[in-house]
Amino acid sequence: MSERVYLRINEAAARYHVSRVKLWRLIQSGRLAATKDPRDERAKLVREEDVSRILTPEDDGPVGRLTPERIARMDEFVKQVFGDKTIDLDITELIREEREKRTQQLMEALHGDSGK
Repeated sequence: MSERVYLRINEAAARYHVSRVKLWRLIQSGRLAATKDPRDERAKLVREEDVSRILTPEDDGPVGRLTPERIARMDEFVKQVFGDKTIDLDITELIREEREKRTQQLMEALHGDSGK
């Protein structure tokens, strides 16, 4: 029994529940290798093993990885939004509160401009 080693872009996209655009971006960035389909010169083939390695999470945790760069960006964002306040609550709750404040400000500005 021989297993298929290569997939067309549309087959890989359907199997791994991603868009074809995402796969093309991975190919263009060099993270995913692609070869021409010998049966159709317009089509590209990708190795199923490569696609699986890139698009399947290593564990049951969240898909994104917290790199030092991402942590630094999040810390900078929190500092810009909250300044030097001590954060006692969950960060998601703080972000939600700030969004609500900003939405209220925008609504007041809209209603103020329309003359009520």
